[in-house]
Amino acid sequence: MKHFVLCLCLISSSLSQFLNAQDILIRTERDFAQYAVTHSTKEAFLAFCDSNGIVFNNGNIEQGIPYWTKKERNTAVLRWRPDYSQISASGDLGFNSGPWTYQAAGGNSPILARGRFITIWRFSPTGQWKFMLDIGVNNADPLFKDSSDVMVLPPPRSFRKGNIRNLLKTEQDFIQNTNQPVSKQKERAAWYHDNAASYCLLNRNNRAPSNPIFSLTAVIEEMPATINYMINGSGISSAGDLGYVYGTTLIDGKKDNYLRIWVREKNRWRLALEVLPF
Repeated sequence: MKHFVLCLCLISSSLSQFLNAQDILIRTERDFAQYAVTHSTKEAFLAFCDSNGIVFNNGNIEQGIPYWTKKERNTAVLRWRPDYSQISASGDLGFNSGPWTYQAAGGNSPILARGRFITIWRFSPTGQWKFMLDIGVNNADPLFKDSSDVMVLPPPRSFRKGNIRNLLKTEQDFIQNTNQPVSKQKERAAWYHDNAASYCLLNRNNRAPSNPIFSLTAVIEEMPATINYMINGSGISSAGDLGYVYGTTLIDGKKDNYLRIWVREKNRWRLALEVLPF
């Protein structure tokens, strides 16, 4: 009986720690966004970027701190908020996604651009969440109209821990099997279905984020027949349950960047989120 009570206490303690870490991650994203409004976008990115954090610039991948240090301070306002979030069971890696808007200085200025962002966060040795990667798509809608609503996904569950080698192997297999000619769209769609996590967002320019269970066909039909990929980097949680791979794409001669976030479900990696901004 004492052993049973002890187990319940340990489970309750672990759950409480996870929920607290998840809450802090969401709050950090909101603090990041608020800092951009009260100070500037430049100052916010410098304050919240990890020392190894990266940003994407017209298809190029750059170290975040040097990139933002060189940029001029801009009076235009970038606003964003999280509406989708997940964290590793180990509490050291997580991501947020949500809508963003860009407008000239002043609260009543017209919105010049809008879309969705994806930020990957790492819990740093200094005891703070710092972002490792920031990417987004244009002209995409929020998941919820209420600015306080956030879909919080549970931590990934798998009896078998993943590692960086099988994560990259999964990414390479995914690229090979989804980079199909138009005549094989059914095979491409099937591969997405078979490898998608329970909750998965496909992020594209000019459309709402799509969960493949409900609107996969439309998303697949819009994909270019051929996408040339180059994997540039990756990361994984200490629990081996959450990882990401990013890189460069070449579509019809245009260079851009992509991101896939993977979670461990039923002892294998499954796609949790994808960014293909074409």
